[in-house]
Amino acid sequence: MLVGCCAELALDSSQREVQQLRLLQEKTEIALQAEQLRSEQVAADQARLQQQNGDLESDVQQLRLLQEKTEIALQAEQLRSEQVTADQAR
Repeated sequence: MLVGCCAELALDSSQREVQQLRLLQEKTEIALQAEQLRSEQVAADQARLQQQNGDLESDVQQLRLLQEKTEIALQAEQLRSEQVTADQAR
């Protein structure tokens, strides 16, 4: 009887240990999945930020061109004004 009881306790202990190992394995798999999802989110965020950066660089370039055109237009208007003044002086 004592041998049977010890064997049963040993079996229960082994079963609990197996169950704990399975739970640990499941927790580890979940943690790995969560890390994979975080990694994928970081990659998606980086791609989005790179796209936004490209868009901003394009916007800056367009604004610089607009500024240059505006400066040229102002210079042209200044030259026309000076020409009118010179014509009036004659």
